[in-house]
Amino acid sequence: TARDTEEAAALTEKAATQYIKDRQKYGTKTYPQLSEQFDQLFRDVAAGKFGADSQTGEWYTTIKEVKDTNPKPS
Repeated sequence: TARDTEEAAALTEKAATQYIKDRQKYGTKTYPQLSEQFDQLFRDVAAGKFGADSQTGEWYTTIKEVKDTNPKPS
């Protein structure tokens, strides 16, 4: 019904708003420092982690873990 649709939309909007607030409050603590991310990327490039192989690199696995732990609301 229309009310169910409105309630679902309201819940989705509330989840999105909470996600933004959480990211603003906790986001900088979740990801590694940029200097560490650049070091990870450098080591991955030096190890030849390109293409599909890049998904096994330090940087990718670190960032993927953060994103999996803190998914965006759908």
